[in-house]
Amino acid sequence: MSLLGFFSFKYLKNKEYFKPTEDLFVLRVLILFGAVGFSWTFIYDIIATIGGYLPFVELSFEVWIPIFIAGIPFSVMHIISNTLLYIFVLPAIIQISSKLFKISEF
Repeated sequence: MSLLGFFSFKYLKNKEYFKPTEDLFVLRVLILFGAVGFSWTFIYDIIATIGGYLPFVELSFEVWIPIFIAGIPFSVMHIISNTLLYIFVLPAIIQISSKLFKISEF
């Protein structure tokens, strides 16, 4: 997750619509944060399901499908909650930390 923050910083540092000293609760930024949160959580859940399955069971597709299906309710809740956290909490954390550490420009 730290690499995600690093690469997001590299991508967002020269964008006109992303300045941590301004109000980040604008639709463009919220959609961007929501999309990033959704995408990374979705990828993480797939990798975690596969990674949690491999060490414990034989490598057969018939065994893997029920395990994957059983993880769907958790994955859905995890994706929804992380997307909402990225939309509503992340802008506030960025603004608070930029004021706390006196970051005015990237």
